[in-house]
Amino acid sequence: MLSHRTKDQVTDDASRKLFERYDGISGLASASVDNVVKIIDKVGFKNMKAPRIIEAAKIIRDKYGGKVPGSLDELTKIPGVGRKTANVVLSDSFGIPAIAVDTHVQRIARRMGISLSDDPEETEEAIMKIVPRV
Repeated sequence: MLSHRTKDQVTDDASRKLFERYDGISGLASASVDNVVKIIDKVGFKNMKAPRIIEAAKIIRDKYGGKVPGSLDELTKIPGVGRKTANVVLSDSFGIPAIAVDTHVQRIARRMGISLSDDPEETEEAIMKIVPRV
């Protein structure tokens, strides 16, 4: 949720600070927007992302018993979580094969002739067809 329009190092630093400051989902769900904004200060769109992060934490705490859901469908029901973010979570946290298509992946897939579509979901499907699953 933090990475959109933000450099990787800034995202990593902000994530680390959030995890250090708040004890899990419940702690983050109880955070104030002002405090989260201060912690993610260098992140792009911080004022929009802070309340979404808190709301996502509340939903995960209340609807999913504090456990991050492990399906694309459930993840994308959480406000602020799009397909790209959901695929990162599925791949990194659950080991589920998934491709997070951003502008760079889209551009490379187009140049390689994998997908000529401008639709990230279509590009994801085209890549998934050719990438071996281990």
